[in-house]
Amino acid sequence: MADTKKDNAKGKKTGTKKRARKTTKAPRSKERQLRKQQTNLAILAGCFLLGTIVAGLFIVLHWPLPHQQPVTVSHQPVTAPSAPVTVPTPVEPPPIPAVTPPAVTPPITPPPSPAAGKRIAIIMDDIGLNLTTGSAAIQLEPPITVSIFPDERYSTKLMLMAHDLGREIMIHIPMEPINYPRNNPGHLGLFWQRSDAEITARIRTIIASLPYAVGGNNHMGSEFTRHVHQMDLVLMELKKAGLFFVDSRTFAESVAAQEARRLGVPTAVRDMFLDNERDSDKILAQLYQLAHLARQRGSAIGICHPYPQTITALREFLPQLEQLGVEIVPVQQLLY
Repeated sequence: MADTKKDNAKGKKTGTKKRARKTTKAPRSKERQLRKQQTNLAILAGCFLLGTIVAGLFIVLHWPLPHQQPVTVSHQPVTAPSAPVTVPTPVEPPPIPAVTPPAVTPPITPPPSPAAGKRIAIIMDDIGLNLTTGSAAIQLEPPITVSIFPDERYSTKLMLMAHDLGREIMIHIPMEPINYPRNNPGHLGLFWQRSDAEITARIRTIIASLPYAVGGNNHMGSEFTRHVHQMDLVLMELKKAGLFFVDSRTFAESVAAQEARRLGVPTAVRDMFLDNERDSDKILAQLYQLAHLARQRGSAIGICHPYPQTITALREFLPQLEQLGVEIVPVQQLLY
């Protein structure tokens, strides 16, 4: 029993110790938990503070700046101070001496020629048959225009002479008259009842025979110039060769000029025949009438022939052109 009592006593002591240990352990664990909580709170507080700082910096750095308002400048006049202000008297600059420009002599304009704008062209037909009269016509001064027959005895020689002297050369194109065969236009004559191919071939031969020509006019042709289609064949070949056409107007019903205009061929119409009568005085009167017509209308075209009477009248008339108030020009100058 004594041992039992001893054991019980030991057990009591041991239990007491154990309780004591348990009692000492409890406050320590609470302290640890409290410290841990405090540490966690501090960490949370630090994180919160750090987050707040970072957020504040972000807001500050990214916050939009206010737009700068434009500065308005007042344009109100500045009121002068009440006290009088003395303004220095401006010093007058020395006077600039006047510069006299050099005297300019106005250009001297010569008075207009009395012949200015009043022009005549004289065409001498039928050149090529006679060397003497043809040469005399070519050598007239001031020069006239010569219209040369194609393929006649003196045609080429007179063409070369006229070209060397700088004369205007035309082709005197033979065409069928109403009273054919009593009046025959020649072996190269154009006849309106021939085929288109024959008419075209013949006018090409005529053009090629006088290469220095710049235009043409009809010889006879009172029948041929009445027919539109046949005239068109001739005019188109003249156009291809770059030649103009003057309607000699041997018949009132001629369509030559109207068709030339329609086809774009430079053209004109004869105004006067000058030597229907082979009399020098009458031819001279016709020449004066031609000059009078040019003064009225500005220009006029006359046609004549290499008759001796015509050559005589022209030699008397041509030196008087300036006094008559006209000038003689190539036909081209009346067309272009």
